Amino acid sequence: MREKLGGLDGVSNISPLSTEEGDEAISIENVRPYSKWYRNCFRQRKSSGEPKYDSPLTKTLHHTFFFHIWTAGILKLLSDTLKTMTPLLSKVILTWLANSYTYFRLSDAQRAASDIKQPQGMTYGIGLAIGLFTMQEVASLVNLCLDSL
Repeated sequence: MREKLGGLDGVSNISPLSTEEGDEAISIENVRPYSKWYRNCFRQRKSSGEPKYDSPLTKTLHHTFFFHIWTAGILKLLSDTLKTMTPLLSKVILTWLANSYTYFRLSDAQRAASDIKQPQGMTYGIGLAIGLFTMQEVASLVNLCLDSL
C-alpha cells in the first residue's frame, strides 16, 4: 500500500479501499496513519485532579460480591455456633440422664442423705433431645449451603 501511495504526504485522491487511483477516493485528511491513531489512543491524558476509579480493591470486591460475602459469613457464624453448642447440649442431656437415673434408683432415706434434688421432668429431656437433633440438622444444612456458595 505504501508503494502504491508513495508515502502519505502528497496523495489526496486515493482511497485505501480502492485498487485504482480513480475509484471514489477519500482525501488523505480523513485517513489517519497508524502511528497517529496509536499515539492518540495510548497517550496519557491530563486528569482533572480526581482519579477515574478511586475505590480500593476491597471496597470494589465488597460491592461486587455483597450478597455472597454476607450470606456466607452469616451462615458460617451460625454453623460454627451450632457446632460449638452441640457438645455443651450433649453434656446437659447426659447430666440430666445421670441425675434422673440416680434419683429414681435411690430410696427416700438415701435421697435425703445424699442431698440430691429431684431432676426436671421427662419433657425437659425430650426437649433437650429435640434441640440437639435440630441443632445438628441445621448445622449440616448450613454446611451444604456454604458449599454451594
